[in-house]
Amino acid sequence: MNLNVSIREFGSIASIVSGLLLFAAHLFEEISSSDILIVIAKNLILVAHLMMVFALISIYDNHTRTRRFGMLALLFSTLGTMFVSAIVLVEIAGVSSTAAAAVLKAPEIQWIVTSGPLLFVFGILILGVQLIKSGTYAKQAGIFLILGTIVFAAAGYTSGAASIFVIAGSALTGAGFILLGNLLRQVKPASAFA
Repeated sequence: MNLNVSIREFGSIASIVSGLLLFAAHLFEEISSSDILIVIAKNLILVAHLMMVFALISIYDNHTRTRRFGMLALLFSTLGTMFVSAIVLVEIAGVSSTAAAAVLKAPEIQWIVTSGPLLFVFGILILGVQLIKSGTYAKQAGIFLILGTIVFAAAGYTSGAASIFVIAGSALTGAGFILLGNLLRQVKPASAFA
């Protein structure tokens, strides 16, 4: 089996699973009131972000028209999702332990707490722009990624409606990853986004 085909196939599955889990887990987290349900939702968010790393690598590998900005998108979004995964892991522990929750407030790791989400947002926005500029079938996915990322990030600035922004943003971003995953599954490796 050709290595590129297996990367593409695994990346397509990872992209679809990541998109589905992003929406389902954030929805589940926002409507849950029980600590155990919140822990389950956060674990699903963690899995979504871990799967996203594989999806991002496959998307970059198959998106042959973007080089410099494509690499920047891969670098920012992958590092960002790794840092976000670390934050989510501490949040999971923080549900049942106030000492664990205090870790996120420690000055020694504020650079991770601050830079992780920012890197992720910038990376996904750059990826979305590159997909739109490529003029390929992935244009719709790029639009969903940009809209979803902006809406999700806006949740931090809306107190009363934050849950709505989180759910809507994760739905749009998830739709972008699902579309990209389907594109990776449907076409040949040499022209995955052409």
